Amino acid sequence: MQRLLKAIQLTPDAPAPDHLDDRALSDLHEYPADLAVPHVRANMIASLDGSAQSDGRSGALGGPGDRLLFGVLRELADVVVVGSGTVNSENYRRDPRVRIAVVSTSLRLTAPVLTDPSTIVLTCRQAPADRRDELVAAGLTVIDCGTDRVEPPAIVAAMNDLGLRRVLTEGGPTLLGSLLSFGLVDEMCVTTAPIAIAGSGARITAGSTTDRRFVPAHVLTDDDGYLYTRWIPVHPLDHTARSVSRAGRVHH
Repeated sequence: MQRLLKAIQLTPDAPAPDHLDDRALSDLHEYPADLAVPHVRANMIASLDGSAQSDGRSGALGGPGDRLLFGVLRELADVVVVGSGTVNSENYRRDPRVRIAVVSTSLRLTAPVLTDPSTIVLTCRQAPADRRDELVAAGLTVIDCGTDRVEPPAIVAAMNDLGLRRVLTEGGPTLLGSLLSFGLVDEMCVTTAPIAIAGSGARITAGSTTDRRFVPAHVLTDDDGYLYTRWIPVHPLDHTARSVSRAGRVHH
């Protein structure tokens, strides 16, 4: 057991040399160079007592430091893969820094990002044809990643096919849980908010169980009491075992 004597400060008013600016944060979270297959990073936030939401939204848990890191991680990524529930509840919009890929079986999508032609929709062959046609007509890229549900390996394959190898997922819990269960998460960035929510809020993962173990790569903090941790698997993932064949039919 080891004692953490001092965590690194994140806020701009922290005294040097503890202060980490955008550049330092980028260096700490840089993706591996020359990726041959996608590298999947998760970024999630939870309360001190494990809730992933406050008032039904994960964004309500965040503070200035979390929003700073959120932006840095998006700047580093090629694509953000996110579940439809999170997209709708958080009212996702176009982000000029990164493409957004929305995972949805039902295609019941209401967020503003669905009006942006750069948005990717990852769905399945049995998704409602009328909704699919509407999205294609709006100029979005719609990719089938399974027959009656979206298969996590096919998500990674689709990103590989598009040349989007620096992958960031922002949940929600069901999507992250499924990616973890298939061994597709290369690292996890988890913010702990210094708030106890109680209630019955969701955790940051849901669905299939997994016993994958991680170790901390670094721990950061700020004057607001947030903890920012980055975790990597104890045993590095075997990328050669991943299926990176074509995910399925692409509709334009």
